Amino acid sequence: MTPWDLNAVVLCHLQRYFSAVTAVIQGWEDVGNRELGQLTSLLGNVAWARSGFVTDSRAEEEAMAWTGALAGALGDRLADLAGDRRHEALALVCAEERRVREHFDLIVEALAAELGDRSPTPGELNRWVWRRLFPSYPWECGVAELQEAIRRRLEAALGP
Repeated sequence: MTPWDLNAVVLCHLQRYFSAVTAVIQGWEDVGNRELGQLTSLLGNVAWARSGFVTDSRAEEEAMAWTGALAGALGDRLADLAGDRRHEALALVCAEERRVREHFDLIVEALAAELGDRSPTPGELNRWVWRRLFPSYPWECGVAELQEAIRRRLEAALGP
């Protein structure tokens, strides 16, 4: 089997894998950030509601009301901005994808050499290539299942 025979198969599997990883990262929700955002919104609403009762001057009341209203309205977003590591994770994934593409010819040539003169069916070839590239993820899983497997691995790596 030549490297050209494997080219489209390898590209397809790389696309499937990196798309799944990217989707997991983009959809990642940090429970701690969500709770912090909800608490910030709640406290902002409480501050806004109390502003007319606990201040000594109109200027103080207005400042407390505005601050509370902003925190109440934007609390979820502020918490996400403070702890959102998605951009960093996506940058790492993009760097890894670029690295794989830089070595694409070597990867395909190594797979072709390992496969040798065998002539698998298209299904066998796809399964074989996937298992060589991504042995931690089952070939049989669909995209949603692949994303879930990636999510579980990330959660296990990051810990509680």
